[in-house]
Amino acid sequence: MLQHSLFFFLLVIVLNGRAMLRSFCRHGSSSSSSSINRSSSRLHAAQEASSQELSVEECMSKYKLVRYGQGSSDVRITVEVKDKLYREQNEEVLLSRVGGMGLDLIEFVDEKGGGLVMVNEVAAGSNAAKPISGGKFLVGDVLTFIQTEDGPRGPSSNLQGLGLDDTLNILAQFSAYDKILLGVKRLVKRNEIVVQMVGPQGEDAGSLAVLSGYGVNLRTLLQSHNMAMYDSRTARFDSPYQTGNCGGDGTCGTCVVSILGGKDLINDRVRVEDMPLRKLGAPPNYRWACRTLVGPANNDKGVLKIKLRPQTTAW
Repeated sequence: MLQHSLFFFLLVIVLNGRAMLRSFCRHGSSSSSSSINRSSSRLHAAQEASSQELSVEECMSKYKLVRYGQGSSDVRITVEVKDKLYREQNEEVLLSRVGGMGLDLIEFVDEKGGGLVMVNEVAAGSNAAKPISGGKFLVGDVLTFIQTEDGPRGPSSNLQGLGLDDTLNILAQFSAYDKILLGVKRLVKRNEIVVQMVGPQGEDAGSLAVLSGYGVNLRTLLQSHNMAMYDSRTARFDSPYQTGNCGGDGTCGTCVVSILGGKDLINDRVRVEDMPLRKLGAPPNYRWACRTLVGPANNDKGVLKIKLRPQTTAW
């Protein structure tokens, strides 16, 4: 990481009776170890570090800058999470600008000049530390937009993909407003769902773990771990004179599982699955694995218990 020594010059500018604290930074000597540049700017004189699970550098490493509209005159840069163990959570924070905001911002710049401006510190007792409403700022938050308190109806500006200088310039444009609404993007660790499996007679068949928010296909999950899913005697629903599976097309109904616990961690039965199961007189907790999604919601967490080949006990 290319680290720059910084010199801060704080200047209080009074606009229409309101004090705006802004900082100017100048880069000093540097030593290079990667293509990422890091610089920082203070928007308040007194600072106190906020505590969070990840450091700013760790948060930075889990994001990527994605450019849309390459080759056109309108290239748009967005900040997206690249670490599969984490997801993004968007927050909005309404705070006062009177007396300064109290945010210490830090910038990471990629080789193409895109910027990732993040919260490095939050000043104790500042406006940023005691927002008027909404969430709160945490170290590692990425600035995404700024609006007036009127929301979309008032002036607003996108901050994603901008460097520190452009971000500061836009923040200065909102200095005439007593209150501003800042949007941030935050890393949140994904929850884990444990899939506990038993065989047709209730014998232990092991367990698997998946991350929430992806909606993992149960058939794909079981097959990837070589779990015995099929009974060769099970007739296909789409071709009752044949047995065997359709290869995941979601029509044969032979990848049957029974949900013994954790029903809230999977999707509901849809018509194409529900009607055949009802027609065959299957219990309400029977599902087709190929139509079952594990952990479709970001907040899903817990244990999903299933029985493999439950129809086998009926032979």
